[in-house]
Amino acid sequence: MLVTFRVTFLQDAVFMKLKYPRHSIFVNPLFDELFIQFGSDLQAAVIENEGNNPVNMRLRTAVPLIDQRLETMQKKFDNENTLRNTQKQNILKQLSNISTGRAPLNQCTYTR
Repeated sequence: MLVTFRVTFLQDAVFMKLKYPRHSIFVNPLFDELFIQFGSDLQAAVIENEGNNPVNMRLRTAVPLIDQRLETMQKKFDNENTLRNTQKQNILKQLSNISTGRAPLNQCTYTR
C-alpha cells in the first residue's frame, strides 16, 4: 500500500508543482533534478496518451459539429434580435408621433 501511495504521490506532485511552484513542500530534497526529469517524462507521457484516449478522439470529431451548430443558432438568434429591434423602433416612433400629435391615432399601423 505504501509503495503504491509513493508512486501516486510523486505522480500527483508533478502536477501540483506546476500549479503551485512556490509551495514550501517543493523545497524538500525529494524534489531535486531527478524529480524534475521524472516530471518532464510524466508530462510527455500524459500528453502522448491524451491523443489516444477514446473520449478525446470522440470529442475531436464532435466539437467541430457542435461549434457549427452553435454558430448557426447564434446567427438565427442575431437575425431574430435585429428584427425585434427594428419592430421595437417602429413602435416607439409611432408612439412618439401619437404622443406629440404629429400623427393622429387612426393613421398609425403596426407592421411586421
